[in-house]
Amino acid sequence: MTAPPFVPPRTTLSCVIMAHPNRHERAERLRAALGDLDASIVYDPDPRGPRTTVRTAAAAWSALPSGATHQLVLQDDVEPTPDFAARLRNVVAAAPDRPVSLFVDWGCVTATMVRWGALSGADLVECVDPFVPTQGVVLPSALAPGLVEAMTRALAAGKTDDDVVLREYLAARGTRALVTVPSLVDHADQGSLMSHEAAGVRRATCLSDAGDPAFTGAVLRAPAWVPNQTWSKGRAMCMRVGPGFTGEPTRRVLAAHGAPTALFRTELDGVLDRAKADLELHCGYALLHELWHTAVAIGVLSPGPIDPGRPSATRALATMAPGALRCFVAPDALETCGPDLNDLVRTGVELGIDHWTEQQSPSI
Repeated sequence: MTAPPFVPPRTTLSCVIMAHPNRHERAERLRAALGDLDASIVYDPDPRGPRTTVRTAAAAWSALPSGATHQLVLQDDVEPTPDFAARLRNVVAAAPDRPVSLFVDWGCVTATMVRWGALSGADLVECVDPFVPTQGVVLPSALAPGLVEAMTRALAAGKTDDDVVLREYLAARGTRALVTVPSLVDHADQGSLMSHEAAGVRRATCLSDAGDPAFTGAVLRAPAWVPNQTWSKGRAMCMRVGPGFTGEPTRRVLAAHGAPTALFRTELDGVLDRAKADLELHCGYALLHELWHTAVAIGVLSPGPIDPGRPSATRALATMAPGALRCFVAPDALETCGPDLNDLVRTGVELGIDHWTEQQSPSI
């Protein structure tokens, strides 16, 4: 018997923009850009109070109208992609029971999951950081009341970051958020109300493009280890997915997977020698060494077959170097070195894929 065609569940989406009164004009521009989503704006109920996103987030998640099956909350400093509404509806239809984040910072650990998603063709990947990016999040309405209660308690306890509170709330329910591949919103480059300037510019890992393939809802699960070059220290680390969020130097994890870093040292020197810009002068060998091994690890530790030739993969890999080096290398130097840094990342990933492929091949 032929299976009946898939019919997406009927959804009613409520859209709220959480904003600070000082960003009234930006919030109104964002509302206009959302078109038929008919967004409302919820402002910080105590804008002169202690700096916190939890206060405004609690108010935004409380603004759930009767009959809505899902609630979307956007922060006032996001920029939606041109195809935002259509892709959002596809996301909600494909994952109606899961919390989904629409943005991932190009330097966090989940950015590697997004890059793997872009390299493999997945539309959704698991969020593995100890926070859920809240620049844009959609939740099934059944989760909203409990989240408001959790945020109210967190606010009373002096907690400031809604992304951490959301992660803790979902973890207590045994739920892990998904994130879209590519991202449907970007983070505007402007002053932070939460004094996050020390974290550098935080842009999307990979933004959607008109030429992207149709959304299928394919989900990529997290493997045991997820490599990342930490934006705060520039170190190549592999994070163990699960409670505790512990890490190991990438060099050790690669060696445990039969890929000692000495195998790839000559190739790194070749990349640096052929670079048109002086990468070592602008970035320093130590940071480039860590970036290189992170790229190799993306290939070696991939949870499945990946292809750097995919258009979205090219975009995702191009943000890896600036996402990791943004606090160490001047923006103009990152721009100057952009093509050579892309070459370094892509070459490292391809070498890692070659090793992964060899490991999967049956012995003769």
